[in-house]
Amino acid sequence: MIAKTRCKCTVIVKEDNGVWKISSTTLDHNHPLGPHSETKFLRTHKYMSTEEKTMIRTLKKVNTPTRNMVAILSYMRGGRANLSYDDKDVENYSYKVGREHTMNDMTQMLQYFSDQQAQSPGFYYSVDMDNDYKVRNIFWADAEAREYYTTYGDCISFDTTFLTNKYNLPFALLVGVSAYANTYIFACAFLRDETADTFSWVFGQFPGWCNVEGNRFDVSRNNTQKLLVSCEENTGRKNGDRGFV
Repeated sequence: MIAKTRCKCTVIVKEDNGVWKISSTTLDHNHPLGPHSETKFLRTHKYMSTEEKTMIRTLKKVNTPTRNMVAILSYMRGGRANLSYDDKDVENYSYKVGREHTMNDMTQMLQYFSDQQAQSPGFYYSVDMDNDYKVRNIFWADAEAREYYTTYGDCISFDTTFLTNKYNLPFALLVGVSAYANTYIFACAFLRDETADTFSWVFGQFPGWCNVEGNRFDVSRNNTQKLLVSCEENTGRKNGDRGFV
């Protein structure tokens, strides 16, 4: 339990011609001093070494849970009581590392797409960005998938996953079925959300993605909204529910 006692204990330090000097001190506390075992909870006493941060980064790469990270770090320090930080500090640093990996993953993905397009002119990708130039949606299809669409694209199934990836983004698949009941993937997309505007953007990639003149589908927002309403009436799913077909 933490309570404010308005302790007047202070140490005042002032600079005088480039030299720091203690000008006054008040060392009287109005509360008992905390035991040494609890000093690690003070912000000024928390410390995480470079080696420990490197270990957290390594464990983060293999998706190690925070509780297991703490157990490993405790073993390295010779016991939980010797840690100069708590579980929340480990979790916060792990989250920071995860954010860095996310940005790096996005950069690597865009570079990979650019390299693929340079190697294979049939590779197609498109990126939707917001006003701050942050990626909202990504759509891609390789040359083979586009050829599949040309052959089997009369009927398309469009479905999204239930945020099963570590980025918590809906993953969309556009697939078709041949006369022999074989399933073919036409294209993939990572989406910011599952709204009519986002789906309109996905369907709007068809003119540039298809290997045919024009577009087989009306991809206007009004038509997309009608499609969503029709889906709700026939499946009971509402816009935003996982699994739009």
